Amino acid sequence: MVGNTPNYSRFDVIRCFLRLGMKISRQQLTRELELGEGTVRSILDILKQRGFILSNTQGHALAAKGLELDKKVASMVHVKPIQLALYPKSRSVAALVSSNARITYENRDIAVKAGAQGALIAQVRNHKLVRPDASVEQDFLILEKEFRLEDSEIMIITFSESYRNSENAALSVAASLNPELGQLIAKNFS
Repeated sequence: MVGNTPNYSRFDVIRCFLRLGMKISRQQLTRELELGEGTVRSILDILKQRGFILSNTQGHALAAKGLELDKKVASMVHVKPIQLALYPKSRSVAALVSSNARITYENRDIAVKAGAQGALIAQVRNHKLVRPDASVEQDFLILEKEFRLEDSEIMIITFSESYRNSENAALSVAASLNPELGQLIAKNFS
């Protein structure tokens, strides 16, 4: 007998994992991840089977193995929802990824294939965000205040109708720009 095809991706699994730094209920995860309760239960079961989380009646939290992995992920990428005046009706997410990779149009294509309506990608130079492909200088002051920027990083800004699509897209691009992160996600969250 063939089972149901999962309706979540490895990026949904890491999105869930990233929210478990503090004790959180399944209902709260369901709301924040924009996923169904059964899907969240399946994701939590995967994380529990791999020894990354502990669960009890008060909620779910990272186990020692999960805390160690969380430190590795945090050293490579930081993701948070943002509100940009440029896209006021969209659900936008910014991901700061450790990478010196060259930015190309293919990075935006990855974001769109992962569900974003679009993406802006900027390199950090002298602790400022710069878009090498843009003919007009953009003001990223709000992001420069929100994040501690280092010159070996790239900022990925994705936007769509849902935070889920925006986060999945930002993480997809981040994984493509940082091969170590991509391998870590493939190994632990697939």
